[in-house]
Amino acid sequence: DEVIDKYIDATDEKYGRLITRFAEKYTHPQRNRETQLGKIFADVFRDNMGLDVMLLASGSLRETQMGPIVQYRNLAQMFPYTDELFRIKVTGAQLKHMIEHLYREEALDGCHTEFYQYSRGMKVVVSIPERKVLEISFEGKPIDDERIFKVGLQGFHFKSMKKFFDISEEEVSQDAPYRILATNAMDVVDENMSRMELIKCQEEARWITLE
Repeated sequence: DEVIDKYIDATDEKYGRLITRFAEKYTHPQRNRETQLGKIFADVFRDNMGLDVMLLASGSLRETQMGPIVQYRNLAQMFPYTDELFRIKVTGAQLKHMIEHLYREEALDGCHTEFYQYSRGMKVVVSIPERKVLEISFEGKPIDDERIFKVGLQGFHFKSMKKFFDISEEEVSQDAPYRILATNAMDVVDENMSRMELIKCQEEARWITLE
């Protein structure tokens, strides 16, 4: 019993640690639509890792809600991935191609694929009936094809770029080599959320789906 109690105490100390507080309880009810938690997590990476855009895999958020109190156990259950965080540099034309590929016809028809939550500044409008992307903009303006964007991807998604984005590592390395910004994506969230207080989900819509 004494041995077990020691392990329980150590586990409680680690997983019961307070990370931060949200303004209210936020949700992530489905992976193929924009969600409150998707925006919060994407913004943490964008704001703290020197990125223009964070493409956060919707499927990497494993719970449907979190907050208002966020302990380490909540974070570990919500975002249990410890792979690397990569930064790639792409042109505006390449970024638009990547996003348009995400919403290809078979993806909108329900084939198994990945969807992504966007960080602040991005706006993507998708029409389900028309089976196409109607708008891709950044900070309220159409994306300049020649502009270079610093884009964040989780390790698995960087290694699967051709599958998910129809773009290769060689193509995104034309303008600048990719970089590993962090060896553990979960540590990035832990460290930076721990410095934030009363986190609020931004209200602006970044991923608009027209049914």
